[in-house]
Amino acid sequence: CDGDENDPCMFPIPGRPCPDTERVAFCKSKVDPWRCATFGRCTWIDQACQPVGLPFDPIASSCDIDEQQVQAFQSLIELVPVITPKITTLLTVKVILTLPAIVLACLGLCWGFQLFHKVNSGYAVLTEPGFRTQQTRSQPEVGQQMAMRQPVQGTVSGTVLQQPV
Repeated sequence: CDGDENDPCMFPIPGRPCPDTERVAFCKSKVDPWRCATFGRCTWIDQACQPVGLPFDPIASSCDIDEQQVQAFQSLIELVPVITPKITTLLTVKVILTLPAIVLACLGLCWGFQLFHKVNSGYAVLTEPGFRTQQTRSQPEVGQQMAMRQPVQGTVSGTVLQQPV
């Protein structure tokens, strides 16, 4: 609404009260400036809470209806009953899945503290894990393959069994 600048309900004018008794009573129930301006219906002027923002007679003033906003609000009203159960189900499943995770995390914390205190009191002696200082290779190198192909020289003792061909 553009409103009329002389409308004391739209724009509070000192010395001219708003003729809307319900709005005036609502605003007078707010006794301090913070509570007066909380919901945007009233404003603190001349040490009193006065109505603000809406004209006394919206039809007589130049208030126009925005059809696009009205249609958007109507679609929202139709959509809310469809979405609400889905959101409720989603939040319920999330809570159901989160509670066991919280319980397991708390148990892990408690059991970890118990183990920590037992180890510190000498219940078990834990050593550092051993590690290799030499690098091991999973594949033999080319030089090692050549050495393996050369015949072994020297004497071999033992019994040799031959299978018939």
